[in-house]
Amino acid sequence: PVKDTKPTKSGWNMVSFERTPIMSTYLLAWAVGDFEYVEAHTERRYNGKQLPVRVYTTRGLKEQGRWALEHAHKIIDFFSEIFDIDYPLPKSDLIAVHEFTHGAMENWGLVTYRTTQVLFDEKTSDARFKNAVAYVVAHELAHQWFGNLVTMDWWDELWLNEGFATWVGWYAIDHLHPDWEVWAQFVNEGMEAAFHLDAIRASHPIHVPVRDALDVNQIFDSISYLKGCSAIRMLANHLGVKTFLKGVSNYLKAHAYGNAKTKALWDALSEASGKDVNTLMGPWITKIGHPVLTVAEEPGQISIKQSRFLSTGDVKPEDDTTTWWVPLGLEGKKGQAGIADLSLTQKDDTIREIDDDFYKLNSGATGFYRVNYPPARLAKLSTQLDKLSTEDKIAIIGSTAGLAFSG
Repeated sequence: PVKDTKPTKSGWNMVSFERTPIMSTYLLAWAVGDFEYVEAHTERRYNGKQLPVRVYTTRGLKEQGRWALEHAHKIIDFFSEIFDIDYPLPKSDLIAVHEFTHGAMENWGLVTYRTTQVLFDEKTSDARFKNAVAYVVAHELAHQWFGNLVTMDWWDELWLNEGFATWVGWYAIDHLHPDWEVWAQFVNEGMEAAFHLDAIRASHPIHVPVRDALDVNQIFDSISYLKGCSAIRMLANHLGVKTFLKGVSNYLKAHAYGNAKTKALWDALSEASGKDVNTLMGPWITKIGHPVLTVAEEPGQISIKQSRFLSTGDVKPEDDTTTWWVPLGLEGKKGQAGIADLSLTQKDDTIREIDDDFYKLNSGATGFYRVNYPPARLAKLSTQLDKLSTEDKIAIIGSTAGLAFSG
């Protein structure tokens, strides 16, 4: 923020600014131009003050910044609460940039956006941009904590920065707009995009070595963002979202104004949940691809086998060496209401006490894997739509289509 402004003898103004906090160099930004802005304030108080939040545009466009503005101040308050850390800066600025390489960039306190990702005109914009703008604002503001307050140790951990901001960005939008059903949207668009890329033999693991910072643009892809987000979402749902966020909060507090590695987050989450997150997540992060669970039925029980899924359908033994931790999300175990807390940690297993009339795997499509049901079970599920969520329906159709495509 501006500290003070003094006129000089030559008719200019001398403007001095408050001191910038310690930060990573890649998060520094200046914007110079003939700008105007719309402003709101947070509802929460920070050190006794409501913080100013502004959307800056070039002259004549500021009114198109209102939709983003209205989300930004609520999102800052929401993240301050769920991370249990007050937004660390005295102001938050968002600016529309007319020529921009990415969708947006989370520069600390001055987030830059491509115009289509921050401006919205009620009269002329397509309604789907409402959703896109709200989400991108949430994604970038999430980085003000996860990425900026605590920065990854090196670019090979980009996936964690982006995967987390993607997950928590949708989490914030789901909180503000529950009627939008954004998780169904993520399963339909985000997860499916990740599956398509990851089902190719030449996919890459989520965690990619980066030798030179100039190589980093190559890994801004659907694996880092969307498979990364899917892995985080799978873990958060398995641990319980409240427990997961408690672990994230502890991680951010322990490393504030510094750098950290993925392992530090896994350790904080293990401590919060009592589960060995390092072991659960290892294969998902370091190995290529994802599994398909093939289900065989006998009366009162099912056997499940995991193997690597390839869209070409020609999985060779050397392609199929990974054993993933797979949270089964099983509904329909006798004597258990809701989802049974079961995971597959080996290549195959048998589960007894199954309700022959109705069961489903991967409830809510929170796991990043395909399910291959016997044909008769698919036919039966199609008569039980009232027992399937929107996410379930999308995932079952997605798996079935993917399997059909692969032969």
